Amino acid sequence: KTRELDHAGDAKVIDEPDEHAPVAPSASKPDEASPLKTPSSDSSDVNNPQGLPGETKKAGEDFLKWLRDGLHRRTFNVNDVNSKIHMTREGMFLVSPAIFKQYDREHWEHVQKGFTRLKLNEKNSLKNGNIHKYLARGAKRTSEIKGYLIADTVNVFPGIELPNINHALSLPEHQ
Repeated sequence: KTRELDHAGDAKVIDEPDEHAPVAPSASKPDEASPLKTPSSDSSDVNNPQGLPGETKKAGEDFLKWLRDGLHRRTFNVNDVNSKIHMTREGMFLVSPAIFKQYDREHWEHVQKGFTRLKLNEKNSLKNGNIHKYLARGAKRTSEIKGYLIADTVNVFPGIELPNINHALSLPEHQ
C-alpha cells in the first residue's frame, strides 16, 4: 500500500496490485478517449475545457450525435419562439450559445469549440466567423438572434426528415 494525493490534495491509500496476480479485463485501464465519466476521471475528461484537441473534437462529435438523435426522435422544439433550432432557407440554424448550454450547461464552451472543429457550419461573409445573425419577426417586434448555420443538412443529417422552413426568420440585409 502506498499513499498519494488525490485531486483535492487529500492523502489516500492506494492498494498496489500483486505482480503475480491475474488482472481481470474489467480492471484494465479505461480507454482515454472513452466518453464515459467515472469517479476517478481526471482533467483529461472529454468534457473538460482544458482537454486535449482530440478530446475537444470528440465533444463536438458527441454533441452532433445528440442533435441527430433528437431530430430523428423529434424531441426538440423546432421553429418556435423559444426554440434553439430553426430551419431557414439557408439551412439549419442553431441558436448559440443556448443550444450548447442545453446539451452541457457546465462545459458548453468546450462543446461549442468541438462542434466548430468539425467544420460543418458555414462561415459568415462579413468576418469569416462562425456566428450568423438572423432577424426573427414576430407580430409585435423583430429580434436579432445569433448562432451557427449548417447549410449541408442532407449530408450532416442523413435519413432524418427535417422540419419545414421557419419563414419568420430572415438574414439581415448587411450579412
